[in-house]
Amino acid sequence: LVHEIAEGQQVILPPPSAGSDGLESIVNEKHSILIVDDNAHMRGYLVREFLKDFIVFEAADGEEAIRMTREKMPDIIISDVVMNEKSGLDFCQEVKGAPELSHIPFILITGSYSPESKKRAVELGADDYITKPFEKDLLVARIQSLIRNQKNLQKYFYNEITHQQHNLKISAEYKDFLDTCIGIVEKHLDDDDFNVLVLASRIGMSHSKLYKLIKSISGQSANSFIRYIRLRKAAEMFINTDYNINQTAFFVGIKDVKYFREQFTKTFGMKPSDYIKKYRKTFSRNYKVNENITKD
Repeated sequence: LVHEIAEGQQVILPPPSAGSDGLESIVNEKHSILIVDDNAHMRGYLVREFLKDFIVFEAADGEEAIRMTREKMPDIIISDVVMNEKSGLDFCQEVKGAPELSHIPFILITGSYSPESKKRAVELGADDYITKPFEKDLLVARIQSLIRNQKNLQKYFYNEITHQQHNLKISAEYKDFLDTCIGIVEKHLDDDDFNVLVLASRIGMSHSKLYKLIKSISGQSANSFIRYIRLRKAAEMFINTDYNINQTAFFVGIKDVKYFREQFTKTFGMKPSDYIKKYRKTFSRNYKVNENITKD
């Protein structure tokens, strides 16, 4: 993968080791699902259907569901609309209104065919809306589609951060957002006051919207997102400069060298020292001019 660095030089960056657990820390193979319904029979049916392929959590009402969502952070939520304590619409509104939760795909299930009800669900941020009775295969297909989109985004982010070549496609909006974030963070590597609020200001969006986009793309907190970009720059420097590990960590804004080593190893699948030995280019080579070329 060819990447343009600041000086205009082109460099082909190697992918991380096959043993890296960086991607696995972002995209888990087995996803978690929260099923919310005050009808014990329907809830039990859905739990049984998804128990084999998902880590399943369940809640009997909206109040319990919001507490569980904050505690478990499921990968996807399925909720009935009509419930006694707090309706599925209210629950959806609370989830989508919370910056730390709004990235979670949300499917509402209802017995109403009312266009107004569906319109209301969309306005509140529901990602899908299914009417009863429904075919199980249809619900599974909708879930798989939402998870696949989320997973592709997170894989794209990880591949871009670790400079791996890939054929994943994402929307221009997400790509432009990621490229913009990388550029801004790299321009503020030596700024001790740089944080998520500064990033939001530079991009020109609210903190809550920024948090939502970061969660959607990376599955990470905003601070982790920025750290990945810093580590991305560190990998470039290990290849293209003669900086040692301490110098590189300081340059990319991670002052705790022990922490830097741990996070780099987790992301790229090898210690910084091993990465340098394997990929660093030779500096200060002595080149000799071919005398035959200079002769008249």
